[in-house]
Amino acid sequence: MKPSYYTSVHFLIAPANRLDGTCCEVQVRTLFEEVWGEIDHSINYPNKTDQTANIEQLRVLSKLVSTGSRLADSIFKIHEERGA
Repeated sequence: MKPSYYTSVHFLIAPANRLDGTCCEVQVRTLFEEVWGEIDHSINYPNKTDQTANIEQLRVLSKLVSTGSRLADSIFKIHEERGA
């Protein structure tokens, strides 16, 4: 995890048949990560916050986001295993 608590994954995609170097970047994140990202962006852009409380709250929120994502994955896995 980055010091900023940013966890999205980025992929660079370039078509094999394009010779001009054209590519695009695809950002992949969970719905939980999207919520965290929107809050972080609101607090830290265009200027990064220096408020200790905000920094700590974003750190805690990042941990909750990670926990929420794992819990959601577990819920769906159990649901699929039971054939529902």
